[in-house]
Amino acid sequence: MSSSPSVGVALQTYELPEKPQLAFRLPKLGFGPGPLSDGALASLLGSWLVVGILLQKLCILVAPTTGVQIPVVWLYILLPYLVYRGNILISVTRMILLMLFFIAALTVSFFNNPIPTSLFYVFGLYIPFMLIVKMDRPNYMRVLDIFQLFALFASIWVFMDWAFQVAGLPMPNAEHVIPKNIQFFQFNYIQPLNWNSKWYKPNAFFFLEVSYVSQVIASALIFELCIFRRFRYVIVLALGQVCSFGGTGWVLILLSLPMIIAKLRLKMFAAALIVIPIAFYTASQVGLVENVMLRSQEFNRKGSSADQRFAGQVEEVVRNVTKSPSAVFVGIGAGNTLQDGRVVWNPVVKVTSEYGLVVSFFFFSLLIVSMFSNRIPFTVGYVNTVQFLLLNGGFLVPVNPFILLMLSTFISIRPESKELSVKPH
Repeated sequence: MSSSPSVGVALQTYELPEKPQLAFRLPKLGFGPGPLSDGALASLLGSWLVVGILLQKLCILVAPTTGVQIPVVWLYILLPYLVYRGNILISVTRMILLMLFFIAALTVSFFNNPIPTSLFYVFGLYIPFMLIVKMDRPNYMRVLDIFQLFALFASIWVFMDWAFQVAGLPMPNAEHVIPKNIQFFQFNYIQPLNWNSKWYKPNAFFFLEVSYVSQVIASALIFELCIFRRFRYVIVLALGQVCSFGGTGWVLILLSLPMIIAKLRLKMFAAALIVIPIAFYTASQVGLVENVMLRSQEFNRKGSSADQRFAGQVEEVVRNVTKSPSAVFVGIGAGNTLQDGRVVWNPVVKVTSEYGLVVSFFFFSLLIVSMFSNRIPFTVGYVNTVQFLLLNGGFLVPVNPFILLMLSTFISIRPESKELSVKPH
């Protein structure tokens, strides 16, 4: 008696149709090879990101008080190569928003007194925000994981800085190695822990100041808790954040706390019950708890970090608007915010103060569309946006838009393929 043939279910992989995007590819230059594969592109972008961050202390001096930070030069070395290979596309939506921003900024310049170099410097920094490259999600996660490894490296360097000090040796200092004429300036590279303290905040050698290393480690810690969930990475990054003594990193974590809690799995909650007491004990032993208490009193002290980043900005905005009410709409002119070092202008305040509300609307529309239209994890877009807008005086500091671009705006993730079951006829 012959057995009847079995009827199975075949699994076939279908690529989901991509939603139509208003984007076009630049004509390929020359007759070189075709576009880089996703894997090669991920390796290139990840390594380019790390080297660009490491070069943030260097600049090309173009005037006695103006230096072009190397990360923007590094970016403009990469872009022509990707155009040549045929990987770069231009987003039409972003291009329109970028042109509206530029046209509006040039228009209001007739009503205020901008510094032309500042205006064109802005254009040079943010033109790349209309560009995208495409890759699949696993390779994007490779780029993000390279950033995580770099944050581990920064944490280990923070530990080394403390080891040097405990041993009675000075921390490694990039300003003693890099010639003065190529150092990016106007940042507080070496900061005492407290007034007259013998201890100094670790800046991990390569970073402009402590706030930068703190924010890199804090960003990676949030990504680890919400996306990768590797306990050993969480331990190192949490201790690195504690030992950095950087306040802005903690502010970033605090502003991300609802998202972190929502994404934590039960296993990570259990890990947190172990990590938090250890971190708090370590913080109290190294003086961080006392330092936080002292810094919480800084908001009313002129020249303090809190005054520079928060209270001082509000005072200057009120002063500008009171002096010229029209500044609300047309701004006070590109580059005309107070530059005496007392105020650290975050992009929200700087753009609205210098360009007015209309120009600001187009810039922030460009930023939000660029950050959240690429299918990258929401956690990455949120953290990078908060860090850029609120915690840095970074509108014209190239390393800030460079990190934003390399992690969030530049990479567009393709839709994932799906396996569908199909019964044979």
